Amino acid sequence: MLLPTSVLCILLAAVGQASDVYQFSSSGRVQLDSNSSVIVQFLNTKDHARHFLLNETAASYHSPANSWGAGTVVANDNTGTWNFHSTEANNFTGPFRFTPVDGLDLHVRRSAGDVLTETYIFENTSPKPVEVTGIRINTPFNDLYDGAAYSLATAVTGHVFTGGAWAWVFAAPMSGKEESLGLILRKGHLWSYSIENTTSSNIRGHILLQPTDKSRNAEAFGGQPSIWIEPGESYTLEWDIALYANQEDFLKATHAPAKFSRFSAPVHEPIFVESDIRPTSPSPDLEIRRAGHGRYMLKSGTHGAYQVDIGNIRTEVSFNYDLKTVVNLRAQYVLDRQRPINLTYPLNASFVPYNTETEAPLVKPWSDKGDGSERLAIPTMLQLGAMKGWLKKETVLPALDQWVDFASTYLFGPQGNTTRCSGCGRNNNRPYDAIWFVGFFNDRYVWLGNESDLDTAVRILNYAYEIESTTDVPMILYSQTVLDLCETLETAGRQDESSYFKQQLITLADKLVAAGQGLPPSEVSYEQAIVEPLVELVADVYRLTNNDTFLQATKDRLDWLLALSGPQPHARQYQIAMRHWDDYWFGERGQFGDVYPHYWSALTSQALLRLPQELRTRRGDGIALDILRSNMLNFFHDGSATCAFVFPSALNGEPAWANDPLANDQDWLLVIWMRALKWGVPPH
Repeated sequence: MLLPTSVLCILLAAVGQASDVYQFSSSGRVQLDSNSSVIVQFLNTKDHARHFLLNETAASYHSPANSWGAGTVVANDNTGTWNFHSTEANNFTGPFRFTPVDGLDLHVRRSAGDVLTETYIFENTSPKPVEVTGIRINTPFNDLYDGAAYSLATAVTGHVFTGGAWAWVFAAPMSGKEESLGLILRKGHLWSYSIENTTSSNIRGHILLQPTDKSRNAEAFGGQPSIWIEPGESYTLEWDIALYANQEDFLKATHAPAKFSRFSAPVHEPIFVESDIRPTSPSPDLEIRRAGHGRYMLKSGTHGAYQVDIGNIRTEVSFNYDLKTVVNLRAQYVLDRQRPINLTYPLNASFVPYNTETEAPLVKPWSDKGDGSERLAIPTMLQLGAMKGWLKKETVLPALDQWVDFASTYLFGPQGNTTRCSGCGRNNNRPYDAIWFVGFFNDRYVWLGNESDLDTAVRILNYAYEIESTTDVPMILYSQTVLDLCETLETAGRQDESSYFKQQLITLADKLVAAGQGLPPSEVSYEQAIVEPLVELVADVYRLTNNDTFLQATKDRLDWLLALSGPQPHARQYQIAMRHWDDYWFGERGQFGDVYPHYWSALTSQALLRLPQELRTRRGDGIALDILRSNMLNFFHDGSATCAFVFPSALNGEPAWANDPLANDQDWLLVIWMRALKWGVPPH
């Protein structure tokens, strides 16, 4: 169906020249390439600026080879590709025929009604069976982080779930407003996905959906199958695409074959599954028992993730030790292994990353893998654990005293200036680090009562303001750290300093609310760890001022934050914020690509828990706890840890779906959870 010229002109102005635009739902439109039948854009007439797919103008790395529906097949060890750029112009429905490898034809057709249906049929035209060990289909959703203004107005977050016959993609506008695009598998299987052309912290890359990726990573997602096609037979993959008013409508349309009570739980506590088919698992440590008609109980006493198969679908659940247990395991591990004891004092009192494969501490003069910055999580975690009585003071205090000697020698100066690591140079100030030092020394004063520690916290914060490093963007843990310090100062009778710091919060909140969607970049152009501190900041300033402008600002920015988390029914993904670059900077593998879970996703937990009472909900509190529990998967039985589980089956052609061997910065999860106890979240 062709659109009226007036509407077509509006849409073309947003996405560039094209041949025809076809309707596939009341507000959904498909734009074709001007010279072929390639789908170049999905459009929403209610949200003209939204681009659901990448285009060459916004993403220079996007090319015809990555266009919608293009793909790769590996059959009988032969690899071939197909691409709709070879098709005739203005043929919306097809059918289209390709022969990517000898003996295997691909037939594609499209049909539109209330939804757009795409069907991919792989037909064996040879006289012998064909073993297919790879099918990768491009779905280049516009998951691009080119600054807050662009992302919020134009981009989407592609929440991908590939659980075999239960599979979908929910492409949610990053603003959290307007309709979302949903792709739902109806026939066949998607057992994995991969990411290609991911090259920086601001580029997630192209999403490829995969019935199998056995040829590249046979063990990914619990195992990638061979697809056998007999002579004259075929394999069919079919999905529907439509616009959905909200997440609830989309999830209802997926017709979920199983319902989980939760995806992460404490050890020995149950997870219930409603299903017509009894769940199974390859792990003997996962107990599965019938709990009524069509209801089953999953339980384990062993910390970790567990594959769950229900007929032809697959997902994971997890069971975790309680917070106190994990803090104790980590404390013993880092004190035994994550200090460079072969160096001279006080360098040997620092905390450094640790390679769990080579069993060696990593000593590098590189900020993201050095002995400062994110490694502040370790002394902060040890100190909080001792303050709560979970760790023995006589064990922890000497190590922390020595660490303070190291930090005051190499990581911060007498004026309050900070540097990222002992080998990073004195002119390497970083506002994140300043805030984390403030939190550590404020805790230390509360714990030990030495006023010099409180003075150190004040001096570091004042210096940060002097160089204006905290007055432009919201920083991780910023407003809650400042308010904790203010509470300490007021108790100590230092009201003037507290009033000054609170006014700084108000000034920054005024500035950022006035900026609207035009947020300044931080270390990346736009990300969850920019939005979450902003949510906390405006919420805190609302409490300070009782100004309803900040209440509405909190509500609006909470939508931005939650758009970056998805409802994937998987322990590693459920409500975990999209982060796709941290293994590159902090891991040993050094891969750009989706990380699930990631400890900074726990920032979303504290944002939900610290909302004003007018906005805090029981559901939000539950999501906060789910996120905290899921992140426990980054810690292991012996106290070791991983900084990142790199989730896709492959990234830029290289196998992934693996824990990075580096224990690095993941202990911030434990810090966040310990601090969250005072807001009502349980420690298990």
